[in-house]
Amino acid sequence: NGFSMAIGMGDVVIALQLNGRPTLLLNTSYTVAKTMAEGLATLIGELEHKTGTTIMTTQVVAAALTRDPEQDPS
Repeated sequence: NGFSMAIGMGDVVIALQLNGRPTLLLNTSYTVAKTMAEGLATLIGELEHKTGTTIMTTQVVAAALTRDPEQDPS
């Protein structure tokens, strides 16, 4: 479950994925994409503030799962 993104000459394309397959394709203007990104960041920030928890990104999770604990004990 995830997403992929691309930017074109006049718009942004976001593909939502389920089990590695695209399930929804969203084409939107740069303005709407930026507004959406800011809105999502605000929502997640509110959740983190209210729960006192930092939500991990997929990049952080992937790095933790591939880290060799013998070489990097953190």
